Amino acid sequence: DFIIVGGGTAGLVLARRLSEAGHSVHVLEAGPRVESLSADHPAIPFDETGQLNLKAAVSMPVSPEYGNHKVFMPAGKVLGGSSNLNAALWTRGDAVDYGLIANINNDPSWKFGSMKKYFKKSETFHPDFSKSFDRDNYGYDGPLHVVPIGASRRGYGLSDYSHSAYEAAGFKYNGYGNDGNTLGFNTLGQSIDSMNGGRQSSTKYIENFGPANLHVSELQMVASIVFQDKKAIGVKTVSGVTYKASKEVLLCAGGLRSPAILQHSGIGDESHLKQHGISIIHHLPGVGRNLWDHPAILLKWGVLKKYAGTTTLDELHRDPKMMVEELTKYNQKRGGLLEGPPFEFSGWKNYAQACRQAVVLDESRGLLPRRSPRPIRDYIRSDRTPHAQLLMLYGYSFAPENATGSYITVINIVATPTSRGYVKIVSNDPSAAPECDPKWLSTQVDRTIMKEAMKTASEIVAKMVDEDGSPVIGAEVDLAGDPPALGFGEDDLEAKLRTSVMSGFHYAGTCAMAPLDSTSPLPVVDTDCKVHGVQALRVVDASVFPVPISANTQAPVYALAEKIADAILRDYPLGAPYLPSKL
Repeated sequence: DFIIVGGGTAGLVLARRLSEAGHSVHVLEAGPRVESLSADHPAIPFDETGQLNLKAAVSMPVSPEYGNHKVFMPAGKVLGGSSNLNAALWTRGDAVDYGLIANINNDPSWKFGSMKKYFKKSETFHPDFSKSFDRDNYGYDGPLHVVPIGASRRGYGLSDYSHSAYEAAGFKYNGYGNDGNTLGFNTLGQSIDSMNGGRQSSTKYIENFGPANLHVSELQMVASIVFQDKKAIGVKTVSGVTYKASKEVLLCAGGLRSPAILQHSGIGDESHLKQHGISIIHHLPGVGRNLWDHPAILLKWGVLKKYAGTTTLDELHRDPKMMVEELTKYNQKRGGLLEGPPFEFSGWKNYAQACRQAVVLDESRGLLPRRSPRPIRDYIRSDRTPHAQLLMLYGYSFAPENATGSYITVINIVATPTSRGYVKIVSNDPSAAPECDPKWLSTQVDRTIMKEAMKTASEIVAKMVDEDGSPVIGAEVDLAGDPPALGFGEDDLEAKLRTSVMSGFHYAGTCAMAPLDSTSPLPVVDTDCKVHGVQALRVVDASVFPVPISANTQAPVYALAEKIADAILRDYPLGAPYLPSKL
């Protein structure tokens, strides 16, 4: 009945929901199925060793805007997709984000209040029930186990100091958060639970779930969608095998690969596809446009000697005995430092006052639209918008081999970027990586937000003091820069923008959900994720989010997939339900 292209974060949600409703489903995943502990190892995301070969590479144009350094834009190429490789942070985003999506599409079902049931449907939340919190805000019987880091069985010696520092810097503490009111700081949730299988990738949706009507094929890279006139009837793999779908093809290959597959299938900008000799199925110029990502700059400080060794990842990486001890704890389901990434709190900050002049400048340069169903300018200028995320990490992120000492990292993220890039195929070879340019920090708004965030990070760190008021953290450091990018004067901040920006690994927007008369963004899918201009084809992954969501994007993608599964089942309600004994 259904072919799902991509067994990642969204794809396996659809596979579960459609097959349990009685439909026959075939998932085609380009990567392998990985059973080893190392792939399930939550504290070491991104497959840093490279030994597992779980990442798909993309090509980037050489650009002095990124300091001429190599740009790293990986995406998961494995069953479970990037949910196997991410930092496992569980954030939903703010109500204003979903309000903007709803207004662009004139569809209130995309508002946060309406989406909450889908967030809850995906999770089994494990809070500290001795604490006061809104219990109705969370789900308790979904496939993914979510544990607030404060309720996990690992502790960090810098925890109290960092909590107090956020408060001293003017951030309001919001407990577990994820209630649609993001501004302030909260204890992060993580999709990791050592008592229930460790990392909670999307494979948990199909784990111990094996109906005969669900088939999953690994190492099957899809080249293109097969059409009969303008109806999708199947897919063709790079090895030349064709699979047919009697109902629909569901494209879930992610923000970088889904638009590339559409382009190889003849759906995209006609002039671009003709350059590569691809026959046109439907002219849809928005395919591959509107790429947004959360740009990040990582700043580091040394921990003063008196407080060094307070369970940061620096000690773990340098001490083989400690690593063995922590691995033993993890394998025996006793928690420890390897139970999750070394985060604890996430701060969200509004910079509306600083952004207002930047909005005017970007509008004069044509980088922001003056008119839209709900102008993006109003969203950026609002005092309610969380413009930046400030994540404190206990350790030196991506430390060089010669690093000694103990460190903290503050990851400064533009949570509501207005910069837009592109994804485009570079040949008619579907196995070739597409060219991607996120154009990070190309608007004055984004540059302003990042500068303000870095100054706020410096303020937070300066307020990390002990019980006697003595500093816990020392000077800013940059062990890898040549020359080091240090300081917070205007010239220093500009240097950091030039040399230190990197991806937040949240590629989205390239198959934007928007009505046909939209000019910004250009439309690709409707609010049920059906591709405009063709039949029996949907895109269901982060590529459909037309504007940024101020969140680490896995939880929004799970909710998206749950919502669209319901939409598909409204169109195809028949089927003999599969009744599992357990979700």
